[in-house]
Amino acid sequence: MSIKGCAPGWVARCPKCPYQVDLESLGWTRIGAYSWGKRHSVHCPDCNRTRWMRILHVDENGEPDQPFGLVLRKVLGLQLLIWCGVLFVLALIAVVGMAVVKML
Repeated sequence: MSIKGCAPGWVARCPKCPYQVDLESLGWTRIGAYSWGKRHSVHCPDCNRTRWMRILHVDENGEPDQPFGLVLRKVLGLQLLIWCGVLFVLALIAVVGMAVVKML
């Protein structure tokens, strides 16, 4: 069962032939996703084989619209948030530890 709008603009393209399939028709969910170079095993009816197809987000003209720089900025921004959180927790542990030592 495929729910409309679960993978808007996402397609799988065969590397050996011009076959392209919308991921919504395969039942995929990719709302708010970013990726660069993602591949997945999908059956190609034109080649009659299972291939490692490229997973791409395309615009209305069928051209990829997630350049590498955009994806890289999203990933690095997420990593920055995670590391800032980790450093904050470590600093908090150090401050609490020093307060406990002073109390002894």
